[in-house]
Amino acid sequence: MLLGVLVVSLSFAGLLGLVLWRGFAGAPVVWRAAMALLPVAALGLYAVLGTPGQGARPFAQAQAERQAADPARLSPQEHILLLEEIVKRHPDDAEGWQHLGRLYLATGRPEEAMQAFRRTITLQPDLGAGYAAYGEARVKAAGGRVDPGAVMAFEEALARDPRSIPARFFMALSYVQTDQMPKAEQAFRALLPDLPLDAPRRPMVEAMVSKLADMNTNPDKEKAS
Repeated sequence: MLLGVLVVSLSFAGLLGLVLWRGFAGAPVVWRAAMALLPVAALGLYAVLGTPGQGARPFAQAQAERQAADPARLSPQEHILLLEEIVKRHPDDAEGWQHLGRLYLATGRPEEAMQAFRRTITLQPDLGAGYAAYGEARVKAAGGRVDPGAVMAFEEALARDPRSIPARFFMALSYVQTDQMPKAEQAFRALLPDLPLDAPRRPMVEAMVSKLADMNTNPDKEKAS
């Protein structure tokens, strides 16, 4: 399907950076995620005038050329424009909304991603993927904080798919942020057998398990530091 081909060529940049921690004992835990965002071209008048550097062309003509182009050569913004056109024509295409939400998330537009994932949930309420993606977008919109709304979304995802890696990952992170360190260690440790060795999240999960294990085993050491 065209939608799948479009998204394969993009590298998804989400909340997969290393987490920085400090103040584990005696103070609130502070967490930040390093977010690598893909460059975003400004839409501006280009949606009306066509493609930058190629003169003022009607949007329909520019869009037709984008659709005929090799998807692997499209920019992230061109992917988004194409998917927006597809879901506009096919508003009940849950897969299209899910891909569009992922692209919004990858290009630093989490609020729009949340809207797209809400549409996915409406169309496929029995699948956990939409809930997990919505929760992830909400975390990114909140600067890395797993707020109660995100927790609810991840719980809904896990009720439908108990093995959901994104939902389990962010639930584990929520335990850290609410100072439930033993529970956080258990949750992160339980993820490792289900993560391939080359999974982008694995280094972060391994680092979290090591840090939390040391902290839970030697609480006095953390207080002293």
